[in-house]
Amino acid sequence: MHEYIKMMQERLLPALENETLAKQYTWWLLEKVTGKAKSDLLMHEQELTGAMQTTLEGWLDDIAYHHKPIGYILQEVPFCDVVVKVRPPILIPRPETEEWVHHLITEIKKSGAKNLRILDMCTGSGCIALALSKALPDAQLYAADISAFAIFLVDENKKKLDLPSIVTLESDLFSAVPQGIDFDLIVTNPPYISDKEFARLDPSVKNWEESRALLAEDNGLAVISKIVHDAYAYLRPNALLKKQGIGQLYIEIGYQQGSSVQQVLRSAGYADIKIMQDSAHKDRLVSGSIEDVAATEMHK
Repeated sequence: MHEYIKMMQERLLPALENETLAKQYTWWLLEKVTGKAKSDLLMHEQELTGAMQTTLEGWLDDIAYHHKPIGYILQEVPFCDVVVKVRPPILIPRPETEEWVHHLITEIKKSGAKNLRILDMCTGSGCIALALSKALPDAQLYAADISAFAIFLVDENKKKLDLPSIVTLESDLFSAVPQGIDFDLIVTNPPYISDKEFARLDPSVKNWEESRALLAEDNGLAVISKIVHDAYAYLRPNALLKKQGIGQLYIEIGYQQGSSVQQVLRSAGYADIKIMQDSAHKDRLVSGSIEDVAATEMHK
């Protein structure tokens, strides 16, 4: 098996251009095909059957020649404290998203706020809503997406994870969000990639994941701007969240969009606007709040 592992890494290396990643992919594929953890495979020599090798050969070809994302091969991705089913072409959850969601969960728990109502707009696989629902069992989560297949996938995920209270909405942004309902928090990982950026994306993204989950007009700002301008009508003040410094609207952004999105929020009347960076020190998230008085007036 050691020689086979070496062969797999050599097959993957030209496509991944990263030796560490090639090794990691090799072990993920072996764990998937054998149904055993890496620790078990290291402790006990596993003989690969002919069927296993045939499956592995197909996966190696998919990655090396067709640039298929490994998430679609494994059909699941760990995200915070949940394991999320993924299917093409729904966007595969990213570590950068997981990072800020984990931080947000930590801050919400510190705040002591209970029975929150949270909307995850452009939910995709549902990873954000699922992670929030798992971590905050007394919260009511809504997950909205324009894609019917994305909503089907969220429903599959919430069933698998036993999170039945998540409400799913097939919705073009806020179009199907019920009137009269408001949220303590709206979070979103919307399409924010410009046409120029999309052309430069790796084939594993550009050729596999749904373009409308990635691309946005107006240099990547069109969908963000619409969410910012429409969200105010669905937000309600929460004193505990505010005291903890938690905004009412959280938007994942491209690393070059911080100042532009900040200006969009400012122009729409948001306050306490913050730009947060990821572990690579790149702008990744913008948050803001509607002033309490303004929010109260809007709901009269």
